[in-house]
Amino acid sequence: MKFHSGFLILLLAISMIFLTPHPAQAFPHYSRKYKMPCWKCHQMNFPKLNADGEKFASLGKRFPVDIKDRKEYPFKFAEATTFMTRLQNSARQTNTANTSALAIHSVQVFSTSSLGRNLAYHLEYYFYEEGNPLWAEAFLQYNSTGSNRYFSVKVGQFEPLLWTKQGLSNRISISRPDVMNTRVGNGNSYRIRDRQRGVELAGYSGPWTLAASVVDGAGPNVLDSNNQRDLILQGYYAFPKGQGSSIGAYYYKGIGTARPSKKPTFEDDFYRLGLVGNYTKDSYEIDGGAFYGRNQTVTGSVQPSFGYFAALEKDFGDHYVGFARYDHFDPDKSKSDDETQGWTLGIDKMVLTNMKLTGEARWRRVGTNPENSTVLQLLMVF
Repeated sequence: MKFHSGFLILLLAISMIFLTPHPAQAFPHYSRKYKMPCWKCHQMNFPKLNADGEKFASLGKRFPVDIKDRKEYPFKFAEATTFMTRLQNSARQTNTANTSALAIHSVQVFSTSSLGRNLAYHLEYYFYEEGNPLWAEAFLQYNSTGSNRYFSVKVGQFEPLLWTKQGLSNRISISRPDVMNTRVGNGNSYRIRDRQRGVELAGYSGPWTLAASVVDGAGPNVLDSNNQRDLILQGYYAFPKGQGSSIGAYYYKGIGTARPSKKPTFEDDFYRLGLVGNYTKDSYEIDGGAFYGRNQTVTGSVQPSFGYFAALEKDFGDHYVGFARYDHFDPDKSKSDDETQGWTLGIDKMVLTNMKLTGEARWRRVGTNPENSTVLQLLMVF
């Protein structure tokens, strides 16, 4: 199938979205447990969290009122577990090839719940993601008593706290910002968005959150080959009257084993520094972020990188979300013509109570080469 055929399929499916009945959305396991609708914790189209959902996650899968009333819910596996699958049609066009595919993108299970008053667990396992099984997250979380001033400790494999709070993990779009999703090309496997294994200590006081993590540094499902531990520092401020508006800072310092192609393996002493933020109103949200980094090359020289993104999400009616994002990422500022930059546009629609359809188109330039792609994804939760 040619690229233009995939694009026609995308347009046809999006047009069908608007003719489909759309009852209220639901995200099953917490709805079953707490007997409440999903929009209590999620924005209009899951899985993106709203301010209440972020608070619920940081409190160890508990609501502030439950902590105040010292209320506990008995653990039931069916009320803690959700299965999710994604079916996907994709097409991609470059200077040298046109490709397309219709396939099961992923099949995964979430199991997450509080365990008594101070302990919670979170498991996310992919039976299949683009051909491979993997653990995405698996951690225990301890929370001190309190809902305004408290601390938490996570142990296991988890994503940086800031990405959950900023909606960069549980996102509406299919693709991630390039600066978070792309390696710099020196053989180091680190990506900003990767989950890590280690320990995280976070402190919460009103609108402020500070977190420090000591992690293995190799990313998910990979053991680091050196004995060094990496450090993540994060800070977050939620504007009290901002309907979820916030700003956050991120710092990563690590030593990773770089394995460049056809060159000797070496230890890369590197860091990342970034700012992210969002402005949220009733029917739209503006997100953005910028990251600067320094890596080393096999010869010991410095490889500086820089990237940013800006995104807009807009609600249309009760069940439609449109989104647009601009990306720019330069993996090596000492070189010319190696930047990735371009636009992503899409629409997201709740189709049934446990099903949503997302269409996304991207127009990018990777170095000096144009690259266009479309994706139509059907997400179902059970």
